[in-house]
Amino acid sequence: TFDFVMLNDVAEHVQKDRYGCFFQTLKSLTHHGSIVYMHTPNPIAQLQDSGQYYENVLPHDFLLVGMAQLAGFELMQFEQDTESDCNRKQHRQDAVRIPKLAEGAGCQSKGLPRYYHSVFRREDHEEVFKLS
Repeated sequence: TFDFVMLNDVAEHVQKDRYGCFFQTLKSLTHHGSIVYMHTPNPIAQLQDSGQYYENVLPHDFLLVGMAQLAGFELMQFEQDTESDCNRKQHRQDAVRIPKLAEGAGCQSKGLPRYYHSVFRREDHEEVFKLS
């Protein structure tokens, strides 16, 4: 098994009917304490981007629930990617609508960062995932 798995711009390209297998495979390839890092696009940006050959709109909550319920991963960190640079000029009206948290993001869509960082830690104690 692996201590660390990095998935940069991968999860949104999994076939819709294969996400269960995707989450189960991550579980089978990791152990308690393993870290999975994912770099994923903002769903709003995905709706605007028609240039990808095969890409699903990947809602953040779908990814978080799947990682927790199907693979046993606890979310450790979720943040906007402010370091990627799309090499595109931002429209002046987009700059006006940038929320304070998104300032400085070099790659934006509709005033929000185009990408997010998610860090998950494999947790084998089921109680961590239950509301008590």
